[in-house]
Parts: sequence; C-alpha cells; structure tokens
Amino acid sequence: MKLWFQKHITVGKVPALDDGYERHAKKMARPETQVVFHGMPKEAYQGSFPNEMVNYSFPETMFTSYFLARAVEAERTGYDAFIIGTAPDAGLRDARTLVDIPVIGYSEISMHMACMLGTHFAYVGFVDMQHRHEENARIYGLGERIRPWGRVQVTARQVQDALEGRADVFLKAFFETARKSIAEGANVIIPNEGLTNEVLYHQGIYEVDGVPIIDSSGLVIKQAELMVDMQKMSGMHTSRKGYYFAKPPTEMVDHMMGLYGAK
Repeated sequence: MKLWFQKHITVGKVPALDDGYERHAKKMARPETQVVFHGMPKEAYQGSFPNEMVNYSFPETMFTSYFLARAVEAERTGYDAFIIGTAPDAGLRDARTLVDIPVIGYSEISMHMACMLGTHFAYVGFVDMQHRHEENARIYGLGERIRPWGRVQVTARQVQDALEGRADVFLKAFFETARKSIAEGANVIIPNEGLTNEVLYHQGIYEVDGVPIIDSSGLVIKQAELMVDMQKMSGMHTSRKGYYFAKPPTEMVDHMMGLYGAK
C-alpha cells in the first residue's frame, strides 16, 4: 500500500520536522505500507514555517488548488490513498470529487475520533485557525462539539527548539493552554498544527490530566490504511450522488486545471 501524505510545509526547510514525520509514520504504518511525504513548493513562503500564510483565507484557496492537483497526480501515479495532513483540511471535499482513491483529512477524522473519546474537543496550538475549524465542524455535523481554540504562546524559535528535542518551554506553554481549554469544557484535545502534533508525539505526551490528545498525524495514516482495505475488500467508496460528490469527467478536470494553472 502506498500513501501520499500532503503537508502545508515545504519539505527540506526544517530537517528535524521532516525526520519526525518519517519516524512517526514508520511507527504507525504497517510494515508493507509506504508513506511518502509531499510539501508545498519551496517558494511558497519565506522562513521555516508558513504561520502567517495560514492566518488568511486567500493563501488557503491557493493551497487548495495545489492540493487538488496533487490528489489527481497521486491517483494517476499509483498511490492507494491521498492524505491531507493539515488542520484546515484544505481541498478535502473537492478532492473527493476528483479521485476514486480514499481521501483523508487531518481535522475531519480527528474531530470524529474526538467524539468517540469524549463529548467536546478543542484545538490547542500557536496559529489561530478557529473560524476555519468551527466552519469545518459544522460541515462535518459537529458544530455543537467544538470548544474555543487554545493559543499556545510560543515563538518560532521555541517551536524549532521543540522539534529538535529541546521542548521544555513549548510543553510548559502547551500544558498551561490545554488546561484552560479543559476548564472551558473540552475533554479531548486536538493539536492545532502538525508541528504541535509531532512535538507531543515524540515527547510521549498523549494526555493532559486524563484528557486524551488526538495523534492526528498518526490517525490519518491508520484511517487511510482502513479505507483502502474497505475499498478493496467490500467495495466501499465515496458517494457520487449530489453537487459536492459527483465526479467531473477527466477531460473537464484536465482542461480546467490547465486553464487556471493548477498543475
């Protein structure tokens, strides 16, 4: 089984993060599963992290276009599933209309898993995407289950340090924020960014005061394996009925992507 794992970040800019993702995937995936990480073009943003880019809806629209093209590429080059490994789930709904392979979203599966482990969830991290999360929660039928975002007050340097194993400052800020979210009614925590998820996972942090933390990056891999199995074993697939599910003809997809530069 071969899984395409699409990220918001540029592969190669932060070696410690790239290494963390690779080690994480090897722990989570079956021995025969190959997880291949793909990022944004190196020119997509300045600096190590795209923090400022994801504070606005316009860059996400551009990311969505790029992700959709990558989903088509994944299917046409023999991948068994496409993972959108970023919390806003950029392009998730549209990607499912373009390909027949399973498409898994970081937040969609995390929110649903959170509702299996508790009653209300909160995102905790350092980039404010709460409006996007609230909108996605409504789309996923979980609008009443999301609680306010918890902001971890850390600098880019402290995030970098945490990824490189010097995580004391980051973890202190994370725990303080998570406890505030718990006090506001959350009994499951979702890492707000893949970076936060990787720090927590590699530091062995899986809960806060009995409240579970979703391992979103690990969960999408396991969900992808499950969806591929179910598709092959029982024919389970994405619905093709309705505006947000009907699959456009291949000729239309190629023409539109070529016309609007989504290559």
